[in-house]
Amino acid sequence: MNNQVDTPIDTSEPTTESQSDILINGTGLSNANFNYLLTGGTLASNANNNLSTYQSEAFDLQLISANLDDFYSDEFVTMGRAKGKVNNQNVDSLNYIAGNATQPANLLQLANLNSALQYNVIASTAPVLSNASGTLSIGAQNTVTGNLSINFATLAYRYGLNIPIGNLTYSLNGADTLTTGSANFSNNATITSNLNNIGCLAGCNGLLSDADGNNASVVGRLIGPNAERAGIQYGFTAGNSNLESVSGSVVMQQQ
Repeated sequence: MNNQVDTPIDTSEPTTESQSDILINGTGLSNANFNYLLTGGTLASNANNNLSTYQSEAFDLQLISANLDDFYSDEFVTMGRAKGKVNNQNVDSLNYIAGNATQPANLLQLANLNSALQYNVIASTAPVLSNASGTLSIGAQNTVTGNLSINFATLAYRYGLNIPIGNLTYSLNGADTLTTGSANFSNNATITSNLNNIGCLAGCNGLLSDADGNNASVVGRLIGPNAERAGIQYGFTAGNSNLESVSGSVVMQQQ
C-alpha cells in the first residue's frame, strides 16, 4: 500500500479560473461516502495545474492538500486525489474528474456512427479503502485497468474495471443504456474479487448516487466535444461486514 503523501495547497500561488463540469467522489463527509455530479461551476487551478477550488451557486469545494503524484491532466480532463472541505465540512479523502461534458447535439451526431466506440483506461487515482473512521489503506495510482464500449446508435454500453488494492483485485462488470442527449451514465455493476471472492463475502454493493438519486456502484460522464474521454468514478462496499468501502476514479480515452 502507498502511504498518503500530501502537499498542502499554497493559497499564495496564482490560480487560473475556468468554467467546468466535475464529478466528485470520496469518504469522510458526515462519516460516510459521498459523490456529486456538477455542471457549470468555476474551477480554480493552482500553479501545479491541480484543482484548488470548485464553486457553484450551491456547492463549495476547497482543497487543503493534494497528492501531486496522483494526478492526471490533458486537453479534455483533469483528475486527482486530495483532502479538503465540501461546503465547509472536512473530507478525509476525495477524488475528482473535471472536464466539460459532451453536449447533447454532439452526442446525437455520434449516433450516425456505424459501430460502437471503444474506450480504454489511460489514468486512474489510487483506490482508497476506508470505513466510517477514515482511510484504512491506499493502493497505487494508474493501476486500475478496464474498458468501455458505447454504441451511440442504440445507446447500449458495457464496461469492465479491474481495481487492485493490497492482495485483492475487484472486478466490476456491467451493461446498460445511455439516456438520449445526456453525457451522464450510471450502473450497478456485478462486483467480485479474487481469492475466492474474499473481498465481497458480505456482497459488494454500490455506494454512489446518480443524477436522479438512484443507487449505483459506477457513475460516469462523457467529456470533450466529441466524447473523446470518459470519466468514471466507483464506490462500493467491501469486506465481510459491508462496513468498509472502496472508491476511486478513472479516465478513459476513445480509441
